[in-house]
Amino acid sequence: MTEKIPFPDRVISGIIGRGGANIREVIQQSGARVNVSQKDAPDRVAGERTVIITGTQEQVPRGGGG
Repeated sequence: MTEKIPFPDRVISGIIGRGGANIREVIQQSGARVNVSQKDAPDRVAGERTVIITGTQEQVPRGGGG
């Protein structure tokens, strides 16, 4: 399953963490795959980036709330 969660550009660096530390921690703890859309993605909404979480139902928090 896949969950796509939009976030304002200004918070993405905090989600990713220094050197990707926060994303790596989420991946390690959940086993899910986590990707963040690029700033130049063709389907991007201005001022937003999308965090895409992919995995099993147990790995993927629904609605971003866990």
